[in-house]
This record gives sequence, C-alpha cells and structure tokens, in this order.
Amino acid sequence: MQLRTYQYQGISDLRERLRAKHTRIILCMPTGAGKTLSFGHIIKRTLARDLFAKALILTDRIELMTQTGGTLRMIDLNYGFIRSGKPIDFSRRCWVGMVETFYRRLLKQPDLLQKLGEIKVVIFDESHKAVFRKVAALLPKDIIIIGATATPISSSKKDPLKNLFTDIVLPVRIGDLIQQGYLVGSRVFGPIQEGMDKALKSKGGEFTEESQMIYFSDMSARYSGVVENYLEFAHGKKALVFCVNIRHVELTTALFREAGIDARAVHSLTPTWQRNEIMADYAARKFPVLLNCGILTTGFDDPAIECIIIYRATKSLPLYFQMCGRGSRPDGPGKKHFTIIDHGNNFIRHGFWQQDCDWKAIFQSPPKHKPRPAPVKKCPDCQAIIGASAQICPYCGTRQSVQKKPEKKAQFALIDPGRLAILEALPLNEMSIKDLSDYAFLKKYKPTWVLRQLRLRPGDYEIMAAQFAKIRGYKPGWVWAMQKFARA
Repeated sequence: MQLRTYQYQGISDLRERLRAKHTRIILCMPTGAGKTLSFGHIIKRTLARDLFAKALILTDRIELMTQTGGTLRMIDLNYGFIRSGKPIDFSRRCWVGMVETFYRRLLKQPDLLQKLGEIKVVIFDESHKAVFRKVAALLPKDIIIIGATATPISSSKKDPLKNLFTDIVLPVRIGDLIQQGYLVGSRVFGPIQEGMDKALKSKGGEFTEESQMIYFSDMSARYSGVVENYLEFAHGKKALVFCVNIRHVELTTALFREAGIDARAVHSLTPTWQRNEIMADYAARKFPVLLNCGILTTGFDDPAIECIIIYRATKSLPLYFQMCGRGSRPDGPGKKHFTIIDHGNNFIRHGFWQQDCDWKAIFQSPPKHKPRPAPVKKCPDCQAIIGASAQICPYCGTRQSVQKKPEKKAQFALIDPGRLAILEALPLNEMSIKDLSDYAFLKKYKPTWVLRQLRLRPGDYEIMAAQFAKIRGYKPGWVWAMQKFARA
C-alpha cells in the first residue's frame, strides 16, 4: 500500500528524533490520517534491518486490535495476537495485544519479555490514555516506545504525557487533510446553553453519568429533543449517536423507534453475535440510526456516516475529537461535509472539531496551552453554529447582522417575588396553571413538578400541559418529548 506524502514525512520525522537519542516519542496524527499504516511501516522497516528484532503493538480496545491487524495484513506484516487465555506464538516477530492482557501476563510471567525476544519497538495505540503508563513502567529504558494519538493530552491532569514521552512529531493537521481531500469538514448544529456546566456535577475530571441523566431527561425544557433535531437537520441521513450510558442508550433508542425511525443500539452488554449482526446491517444501510455508549469512539470506520449526534457532555477533548472524527471520512464526491448535532455544549467547551490546535505546545505545557474555543453564534437562516465574528455564514451565505443579547422572557421577568407569599397561602389544587408556573419558578422547582401537579387534576392533561408549555414559552414538541421519556 502506497504511503501518502505526510505519512512519509511522519516516518522521516520519527527517524530524525531517534537519531537524536529520543526513545519515547509521540506520533500525533488526526483521526483518519492513517496512524496504523504509518507505525506499521516503521515496524516493517525495523524488522527488515535487524533480523533478530521483535515488535509489539498494544491497544486498549478489542475493535482497535482487530482494525490494527487488518491494516498490518495489507502491508504484508506477519504478526500474532496476544489474547487473554490463549497461548502466545513465540515464533512470531510482531504481536498485537490488549494492554491490560499484556500487563497481567507481565505480572504473572516476569520472564515474558525474555521469551518474546529482542523487542526493539513498542507501539502504544491511543497513547493519551493512562492505562499505558503501568506497562511503560515495566519495560526496559532502551526499548523504543512510540505513542500514537490524535490528541496528545493525558487523561490524567496530574500525569501529563511529557512525563513519559520526550518528544512529539506532527506531520499533518485536520485542516490539511480536509484541504487535500482525505477528510471532509463538519457542519455543526446544537443549542447554545448557558449554565450547563454549572448544572452538571463532576468527578475525576469528567461530568458524572447521574447528573447528565438528570439533565438530559429534562432536556426538552431547554430545546428541541434529539429526535426533532435529527428530523430537522439530518432527516434520513446515516447517523451515529453517542449517549451517556446504557440506560440512556435504551431510552433514546425507544424515542427514535416510537417516532418511526429504525434505530438500533450496541453497548457493553450487547452479545457479540448480536453486535456483529447490528454492525453488519448498519454497514449495509439496512437502518439509518445507530446508538452506542463508549463502544464506537475508536477503532470504528464507516465513511458512509453522514451525521454525528453527541447526546452527552464531556470535559475530555480527546473523547470529543474521537466522537466527531467518526463522521469525517470521505465517501465519494457526494459527501461534501458531515453534520454534527451537539446536545452537550461541547462545541462551546472545546471549539470546532476541525479547528487548528498547537498540539506541540499543548504537549509541552498542557495547562498553559489548553485550547480556548472562540465564541460562537447561530446563523439565523440555516441554524448552523458559526464563529461569532463571522460576517457571512460559510454554509448558506447569509450575511450576519449584529447579534443582540436576547431579552428575558416576560413571564419570568414580571413575576413579583412578593407573590410567593400569596401563592403559598393557596392550596395547590386551587391554583391556576399560571399560578403553578409562577410558584414553581419562584420556588426554583423543575418544570416537571408542574406536570406532576397537572396529572393529579381532573380534565384533559394534554391540554393543560400544552397551556403550561405556552406560558413558559417552550417549543410545541416539549410536552410530547416529556411524555415519551416518562413512558420509556
């Protein structure tokens, strides 16, 4: 397989760093740039120059392991797998294995490295993840370690990558790949939500699943739901949806199916045979929407994907880039761009997926050079998210007017705080719908509290709920979405 120009450049840069006595180097290449092909050629050259040399490739996901193996076969690199519970073929000169499996074997078999032979180079695929640190600590210092990643930011703020690696090479950027036709750009849609980060709780540097589930279960009170946005911005397109957890996947899949959209899901509890069947049907375009959580962020390539729906929030820039990158592969001349529908404010938190990042500066000084996204706004015509300073929308060509801050909704601004004492004197069943709305607002209750009170009343609940939604200024689909979540 013929290498691309930037892949040759990456290999050349790595060799230059090795000549400068660096033995632990980051190979930073965007998703879709061909990192596996690049380090595969590095291994092939190493083994060709030294007939006694051995090589090892470690990944953290089974999907990455099988994907890596397929790429190595294309360049005629003979390899064996290191699998849990399976014997190792020590006659091989190159192995591909799961990092956790290899680590456990090292602990159980201290002589494993000697049995494998003279290992010259080890590849850490997705090396920004902390799991590789413990293996690195058990490897001899003279072994060359190349850490392949699209985002050289450690998953641990207390242990940056520069503690393990001494240099970095960056042969190509996302913008270059788009310009050269190897990737397509993105078009972003999503609500611009103020206060979302404050509403979510954090633990270990990431938003908690529990707080996200609470937030997204009430998401329709803030903006149109995930199904409505798909129908508006990507109707009929092949879409990949990233959710918070398994429960969220199941609830959201039910919403799509109840809306008449054939959607299916994979997660860690999906049996292997069923996952393979679903993935095969998705590849064959037998259904349009595939949902997952934590399964298809890496090691999954489908150029036919036209839409990425991020139905979660994340503080992790690598995770954000990985999710977006699943839609960036070109698929013939008809795919000019792919659509991102971001429900988690991630484009505000991290910026646009295709923005240029100074990864070398970030690698060398992570806190100091953390990317600072530029402010954004919505194009009033096509609703795409664009830079706040843009005078013309790059997607529809609409000239942008000066954006004024939206006025607060009158029904909230005109509520006299002294009215709370009056309302508290009234029994709940005697309050009007407007009274209930004002009371909930002044007491800082969620809108769903009002809906629960309305359910207890005689009469047509749907009509009363619609009246409440109108008072609050919510979109027409809000009541419908809340009912769907409740039933699911």
